[in-house]
Amino acid sequence: MVEIDGTKLSSLSKGELITIIYKLIEENELLRIRISDLEEKLFEKGKPENQKRVIPSWVKPSVKSKKSGKRKKRAKAFVRIKDTPTHTVFHSHDICPDCSGVLGIPSVC
Repeated sequence: MVEIDGTKLSSLSKGELITIIYKLIEENELLRIRISDLEEKLFEKGKPENQKRVIPSWVKPSVKSKKSGKRKKRAKAFVRIKDTPTHTVFHSHDICPDCSGVLGIPSVC
């Protein structure tokens, strides 16, 4: 059962129903006009020239890097020269501590 403003449609007369239909048609037309206006505003808002680009604060601007030329040649190589050892220490056993066998010639690692 359909009700409008608390009254059942089945209990209304033909003239009252026609009046309700005309009111609904008029309201429907007003709503269609409102929808078309809102769609037009939405379309204008979506155009690229009206939009402002908001750049986040963490984005850094792109800066073109300078072109680097050839590297300047050095007179001497920039290398750390190794010191000559003053003495040699062998950290190995001459004989095996477990079986007392000969281990061979010690080597430097």
